[in-house]
Amino acid sequence: MPIISLSVNDKLLADVSAFAKKSKLGKSEFARAALSQYIDSHYKQLIDASKTYVLSLSVICSESHKHDVHQILHDATVRSQFHMCLDRKRCIEVFGIESTGKKLLAILSRLELLPKVEKIQLCLDR
Repeated sequence: MPIISLSVNDKLLADVSAFAKKSKLGKSEFARAALSQYIDSHYKQLIDASKTYVLSLSVICSESHKHDVHQILHDATVRSQFHMCLDRKRCIEVFGIESTGKKLLAILSRLELLPKVEKIQLCLDR
């Protein structure tokens, strides 16, 4: 595994050490998880509009809005789909899709505007 070096101030190092200890992780493992989470939260910046992607997309939304999610995805080729109720009011929709980056960015922007969408998670092959 490649090694990277980081310069951090004393406060950040103390915070990393405290979180790593509380999480029962080593500092390197904690840093890998934190970097991965940061990248996942900024996933749209990784999408190249000119490429075609095969990926998974997970959406947690209200049960009453799952049809809105399906309607937005009509621009993508849905290869597979999984639906599960999380509780009486919420569900998770997981899609295996194929789409151009341009269409994918438009789909994600429209999903983000839905009022009852709690979380959107994209799994791109990096």
